[in-house]
Amino acid sequence: MLGARLSRRAVLLGTFVIVADLLLARDSLPRSRVAAVDPAEAIRDRAVAASRHLVALYAATVARHPQLRARLAPLAAEHQAHLEALTGEPATQQLPLPTHEAQATLTPAPGEPTPSTAPQATVPHSPAAALAALAGAERAAADGRLRDLPAAPPELARLLASIAACQMVHAELLDGHDASGEA
Repeated sequence: MLGARLSRRAVLLGTFVIVADLLLARDSLPRSRVAAVDPAEAIRDRAVAASRHLVALYAATVARHPQLRARLAPLAAEHQAHLEALTGEPATQQLPLPTHEAQATLTPAPGEPTPSTAPQATVPHSPAAALAALAGAERAAADGRLRDLPAAPPELARLLASIAACQMVHAELLDGHDASGEA
């Protein structure tokens, strides 16, 4: 049977039967399972989650290393602007004021997974390592936006490309700082 050749007609008929069967099976499913997920909405949701994560990471870093506040505040503000552009709502999370007891773990933004369901990220103890961690997070977020570009509609793709470019610039700026936060 392995040596038997199939005719072109048999292959086409088999393909037609399989496709027809799939279409009929799809039509018999409840509409809630068939409804297509809007790819643009899923892409936007990923970008919002990444921006919220970066804002939270900047806040945790400033809480751990208050001496970096002046350097990180403008970068964090740009992530706030990204959130506003993505959601259409004013951003609410601000960098914490320096305190004696710095909170070093990431706390999720409202609507994000709770600490019990989300992995805890710890801000490194040294400022240089904290800046390097931020740079890595910026690069990872930019890579995510770039991966989403081909599937995004034009308007969202332009916004994602702009956000990714900004994140890569942030990574380069963060890599250029020494442990004191000075360039």
